[in-house]
Amino acid sequence: MLVWNKPQKLFYTKPKLLSIHLNFIQEFKTNSTLATEKYLNQVILVNGNVTDRLTKSVVLNNEIVCTLDSSSLKALGLIQINNEVSIKGRFVGFDDLFEEIRLDHCFIM
Repeated sequence: MLVWNKPQKLFYTKPKLLSIHLNFIQEFKTNSTLATEKYLNQVILVNGNVTDRLTKSVVLNNEIVCTLDSSSLKALGLIQINNEVSIKGRFVGFDDLFEEIRLDHCFIM
């Protein structure tokens, strides 16, 4: 009997994109299917103002929802609304209805 363990993906590795600008968000508004294919499962770094803070996530600029990794949940209490933050996470999709970009496994930089 042969047993193979699939290697675990490390979401805290170096991001593919160092910085996300307004044209990143515009790519999704222009063609969400193409942009999703381009960025899906990529680790990216986003900068922005905190516009909402939820139980396990932070919303940046009313457009990027970042679900924090379990190891970063303690830092959530330190984040204040309107603070500028940098967050690294994996892109998991774009919500066409709310026009929100979704990241998971996020770490506050």
